[in-house]
Amino acid sequence: MLLTDHNTTLEDGYSVATAVMNRASRVVRCLKSWLEWEQCKEIVVIDWSSRFLVQNVIKNRGINDDRVKIIRKHNQKFFSRSKAWNLAIENCSREKILRIDIDYVLKDQEILNSVVSPVDSNRGFVSVRKNANLKGFCGFRQKDFLGVLGYNEDLEGWGYEDEDFYNRLVKNGIPQFHIDSPKDFLFHIPHSKKMSVVNHKCKNRKKTLKENIQKAGGNIPPWLNGFDK
Repeated sequence: MLLTDHNTTLEDGYSVATAVMNRASRVVRCLKSWLEWEQCKEIVVIDWSSRFLVQNVIKNRGINDDRVKIIRKHNQKFFSRSKAWNLAIENCSREKILRIDIDYVLKDQEILNSVVSPVDSNRGFVSVRKNANLKGFCGFRQKDFLGVLGYNEDLEGWGYEDEDFYNRLVKNGIPQFHIDSPKDFLFHIPHSKKMSVVNHKCKNRKKTLKENIQKAGGNIPPWLNGFDK
């Protein structure tokens, strides 16, 4: 999971952590929206061996902001969500973290500020309710992330990384605050189901979701039998 020499000198404010593999067209729109958020002190982007260097993409599109930190992970054939997210958060310098998918555009700062208030006041972490869309968004403190050793890197492919992370936070005594309407402050750049797994070794979402639930020691939910792969 996490490296033992993780940065322990953290500054106040928010780091926005994300990762991308071969979705360069979405990076610019995403970054521009989050750079406008007044509480954003830095954005850490893991470029997971994208065909086109993310650093070059944003430079060519006019993003020249010292708050943006691009870290290139070389020679990776397939995308690993847990490993990429851990790497991003390991390189964040702020004590408060927002972990977002690369195709999430911020559209309302005022609502976001209200949503993350439990993180601001050190009362717990925030995540999107299970039956809502846009589940690739969450907010937490670095110390709480480290307390559960981050995302489980044994979970490969698509699915259950976030749920496993949240479950371990709760078991570690960190209160969970649910977000019921993430569409109030986020816009999801549309994409096909195929795109969500195109960079993964296994393209069958149902198969990898089931395997990851089992690896994490969870119970297979009845609805998974009818899940559209």
